[in-house]
Amino acid sequence: MHQPRFNRMLRTSYILKGKGMSNTHPFLPWFNANRFTMGTLAGLAGGAAEIAWILLYSGLGNVDTIEVARGVTLTFSSAAAASSMGVILGVVIHMLIAVLLGIAIAVLSRKIIPLSRSALLEPCFVVAGLVGVWALNFHVVLPLINPEFVHLLPLEVSLASKVFFGIAAAFVLSVADIRLARRRVSL
Repeated sequence: MHQPRFNRMLRTSYILKGKGMSNTHPFLPWFNANRFTMGTLAGLAGGAAEIAWILLYSGLGNVDTIEVARGVTLTFSSAAAASSMGVILGVVIHMLIAVLLGIAIAVLSRKIIPLSRSALLEPCFVVAGLVGVWALNFHVVLPLINPEFVHLLPLEVSLASKVFFGIAAAFVLSVADIRLARRRVSL
């Protein structure tokens, strides 16, 4: 049976990439499957680092983590935040945003920083980029759409959570770059 051209191109770029084929998307030249995967893992690691930091900080008795998770949901839907699933949705939304942020950082870092210089510059770029995201979020976006969320945590604590995200994401991307460099040397 004849396959449409689009399906053949996708199969070539994704299924056969291990057989000497390119792992870039046929219509999106900036898309690299390896960076996408590493960005997903970096985002998951960063999101988990933020959750761990907020849990640690809440252990000091200064913040209610349930209110923080519900606040994330409230940013998107007041009805969902008021539901019994508001806290779980907050964690899910947080992790989805973390994955998207991880992918964006992974793709942008490779476009801006060549692999030969990534060991030193990429962690700095990742952390600096995430501090920029924090500044935009907490000083522009959140005050407009959910001003209560800005005051759930001290700004220093929320900034530290984004720095921990950056450190965790940079670690994942650095490990991926080391593995890629070793693979290139062994070829």
